Amino acid sequence: MKIDNKNYILSRVGDMNQCAGTKIYELCNGRGKGVRCVDVRNGNGLSFTVSQDRGMDISFLEYRGIPACFVSKSGAMSSSERYEPTEIEWIRNFFAGMLTTCGLQNVGPPAEAEHYVFGKQSYGLHGRISNIPAQTVCVDSEWIDNDYITTIKGKIRQSVFLGENLLLKRCIKTTLKRNALTIYDEVKNEGFAKQQLMILYHINIGYPVLDVNSQFIVTFVI
Repeated sequence: MKIDNKNYILSRVGDMNQCAGTKIYELCNGRGKGVRCVDVRNGNGLSFTVSQDRGMDISFLEYRGIPACFVSKSGAMSSSERYEPTEIEWIRNFFAGMLTTCGLQNVGPPAEAEHYVFGKQSYGLHGRISNIPAQTVCVDSEWIDNDYITTIKGKIRQSVFLGENLLLKRCIKTTLKRNALTIYDEVKNEGFAKQQLMILYHINIGYPVLDVNSQFIVTFVI
């Protein structure tokens, strides 16, 4: 397929979904029942799943049919309704996937801290943002110049009465011409008091990309 020629492609297909695009659906059974998902194909071999009801995290990714991420024993998807916030119970709902976002007020081990209203507040393992459903999700695919671009936008609000009111605005973008995805995140404090902020992007590479002979090659730019 000539991915660098818009007219060439459009003269051969009736709908771009034949080559690239999105599919929006809701899971209907198992631990993931009720979870809304968006499957994305960039048209050049990259495909991934964005889970709207799990903080717009990326629960699965593959390249040309080869899985690139790790999926935990809890399955490729588990509903946020099964989230257990205390101590280390977070891992019972940890699907792993390509990306699980951790935060927004705690990452790492469970902890306790003083709160200006509640007194002492407990924070479970890795926080709760990945178990919050997204709001106002918008999915769009369109030609811009000579490239077909897919964008998924949404808002995830972590809030509690008399406590924090943090809004994570996420935009995930991929294009026909480049086998990559880009995540743009913005966190806003929409409350009236200062809040602590912690965020961790839990990237989970899995078999067969990760195996005994795998190599990690990276270039540092200083």
